[in-house]
Amino acid sequence: VQKFVKKYREMFGADAKLDQYHAYGYDAVLMLADSIKRAGANVDRKSLREALAKTKNLDAATGMLTWEGAEPIRATAAIVQRVNGKWKAFK
Repeated sequence: VQKFVKKYREMFGADAKLDQYHAYGYDAVLMLADSIKRAGANVDRKSLREALAKTKNLDAATGMLTWEGAEPIRATAAIVQRVNGKWKAFK
């Protein structure tokens, strides 16, 4: 998450609004791009679907992603909050 936040702040500025949905969107595009790459040069619906289904331990903004059945599962996740200008684990 920290790497994603750093890149986001560099691109959009330190005061840019950021929440978990930005990371979820990033992860969705990351998983799609990774699957297209693994599907090969002649990607089509079938090869893309098969590549998505084989996604295992993709290092994403919200943690490691693995495709399991109808949707991806997150092996790890964290809830954080901003306290005095720093990200801290929410307790």
